[in-house]
Amino acid sequence: MIFRRTLLSVSVGALMGASVMLSTQPAFAQSDKTIPIGTVLAMTGSGAYYGKVMSRSEKLAIEQINSSGMLKGYKLALHIEDHKSGDARAANSAMRKLVSIDKTPVVLSSYGGITLAIQPLAAQQNVLLFNGGGTASTLIDKKNLYNTRMVASQLAPLAVKWAVEKLGAKKIATVYYTDSSGLETNEAVKKACEQLGCKVIDEEPYKLGSTDFSVPLSRVKAAAPDAIILGSWGADVGHIVKQAKERDIRAKIVGLELLSNELKIAGQSMDGYTAVFDSFDVNADNPSTQSFVKAFKEAYGEVPDYYDANYYEIVKDVLAPLIQKTIAAGEDPTKIGALNSQMEKLIQQDYQFDSVYGGKLQLHKNGSVTKPVGVFQVNDGKAVPIAHIDDGKFVMTKQ
Repeated sequence: MIFRRTLLSVSVGALMGASVMLSTQPAFAQSDKTIPIGTVLAMTGSGAYYGKVMSRSEKLAIEQINSSGMLKGYKLALHIEDHKSGDARAANSAMRKLVSIDKTPVVLSSYGGITLAIQPLAAQQNVLLFNGGGTASTLIDKKNLYNTRMVASQLAPLAVKWAVEKLGAKKIATVYYTDSSGLETNEAVKKACEQLGCKVIDEEPYKLGSTDFSVPLSRVKAAAPDAIILGSWGADVGHIVKQAKERDIRAKIVGLELLSNELKIAGQSMDGYTAVFDSFDVNADNPSTQSFVKAFKEAYGEVPDYYDANYYEIVKDVLAPLIQKTIAAGEDPTKIGALNSQMEKLIQQDYQFDSVYGGKLQLHKNGSVTKPVGVFQVNDGKAVPIAHIDDGKFVMTKQ
């Protein structure tokens, strides 16, 4: 394991069943200055898979940065806080701790609702905030907040376009969960259908965290759509696809995410499922992706997931060069506001960061991102890239 130089501390409250408050404190040389990095993730609860995935990649990136000496006398220390899989009160408490006690100049968040809950404090205290997980469009145009993944309203129209152009779909059903991301996806699907000539004939909302989809899927089957578009993420996708196949629903299913956890849940039922989302391919033939995949396998004995890539990317490809530029400008990166100020300067210059996806990542003034988007399909239990988006058009991958 790569973390032999890292100590893990857990608060007494966490051991007694209270919220988990974890921090990794690398062993630095006495001359090194420490830049505390905060992160608010789902470390416990139904979304703990996400917390595990996101935090391990943050740790990997920080270990590489600290070992390389690339920050010239500065080292990073990660402070992990738990939002308990979507508890806004826990998230706000965590954010207050990170800002007032840990003095973190930057915080990485997950979940759209949680990120929106802590953003006002980040703006008030001039703390830089990154989101690599939430997909709600309401995450755009928020002070000090930058998103490193495409939001649902950007991806849903592409899913409809794929269903219409490549699957010949004219009748669409939607299955989506009732948070901001799911609702926005559903609205974006209906709007895209109006423009592309298809029709939404059935809309099935459900409560986040559901595992039994028998009722909405029965209605979908009765409606007999050509394609189903999901406003769902995580384990929900696996359950929906599996249960749709069990009910002999023949409609093609198109979603906005595809993770190894979903493949495990649905098994062979996932074959034929298609997802349109940020294009991270572990087999991509570029040095940045392959270097990350190799290091990740050595550290964890697994192939990295999409969220592994996103949170590694925030730390290694965005935050590290941002800190370097802050230092080069004669500013102290540990000072609250210094990183945010430097980010604003880079945004004005249309600066492009290298991306672990391969190619470039560009963050915009409104907090949105431009990065590669692709289409993946499950074949024989594996996610296979079958197309990428170029100027709004699908370019099929040569097999």
